[in-house]
Amino acid sequence: ASVAQCERAHAEARQKASELKCTQLEDLMVGFRREVALAASTREQFDVLVRERNEARSNSLRAQSLLEDAQRRERVRDEADSGREQERHAAQRREHALRQHLQNCSKALAVVDTERVRL
Repeated sequence: ASVAQCERAHAEARQKASELKCTQLEDLMVGFRREVALAASTREQFDVLVRERNEARSNSLRAQSLLEDAQRRERVRDEADSGREQERHAAQRREHALRQHLQNCSKALAVVDTERVRL
């Protein structure tokens, strides 16, 4: 083989090696771009999940607050109902005592009238 043939073969080998490196680099770049796109997509999904979690936490706190308010209103209403019930019983006791007093007064008047007639 002549020197020229060796040089030509060497140049062709260098060219093929260069083309192979370019192809490998292009394949690596495609893979890299794919990984970057996947990472961006994963980050977007993560951000969505974080937003949804924060919204759920906020809704949970709001629901807890509404529940506590409702329980507080129910306690106040129950206390008011209890107070009205105690007041009603007290009024019934006073009414009963007044009726008893009225009966006693009527009996006393009857005794006085009987004594007056007798005298």
